[in-house]
Amino acid sequence: MRNRSESGFSLIEVIVAVLLLSLVTYMLSSQQKRVQKNFFKVMSRDAHLQVIDVVKSRSKKSLGQILLMANTNPNALPPIFNAKLDLGEGMQLQWVGPREVGEDFSGVQYVSTPDPAIEKVLRGCRQSKTFKEVWTGAELVNRRASPRLIFCSQLLLPPGNTSPSASNISHSKAGFLALDVNFTRTIDGAAIPLSQFGSGGTLATVTWTLVWSYEKSKNEVQQYRKGIFHIVP
Repeated sequence: MRNRSESGFSLIEVIVAVLLLSLVTYMLSSQQKRVQKNFFKVMSRDAHLQVIDVVKSRSKKSLGQILLMANTNPNALPPIFNAKLDLGEGMQLQWVGPREVGEDFSGVQYVSTPDPAIEKVLRGCRQSKTFKEVWTGAELVNRRASPRLIFCSQLLLPPGNTSPSASNISHSKAGFLALDVNFTRTIDGAAIPLSQFGSGGTLATVTWTLVWSYEKSKNEVQQYRKGIFHIVP
């Protein structure tokens, strides 16, 4: 028969074992949560990169057509401006059309305290003349005489986006793409008007900014990515 001290020591051992087991379980659970969090971060990052790559490639192709057609065949511009660029996952990109006076740029005033950089891009979008109606007559002459043009397009997103991973661009509430285009000679970097773009030794440098918004803990959040690509005629 075991004495009381032995029974007491056995009880202590049980308590310690339970505590150790609980600690190990907690550590494993915490590690699993960290792994899951990192996994979702990587997935979200990869999803962003995939969408951004598609946005850049599709907008670059369409913009290149617009710039060249403006000098060679402006009558061919309407179909390009009217086309919706398929981005996959139900998303589309469409050049911004004409708006009624005083009407806000659809769906992009979505944060009460926007990032200053985004607000600057948004102002440029509101002042841009992307739609086909201003690429005719005297307006076309003005566009072709300009060494810098701003183009803007709206993200058309699938309806009913209620995914908890709303930071994913494809599940965002709204978004837009701004393209700030500067025309130069490649030999010396001197600015040239659009009318000279298309001949040998010319270049269009495009600064792109992709902005989207989503809900997080009942707050509306903005994210954006920006970079540069070049169009060589």
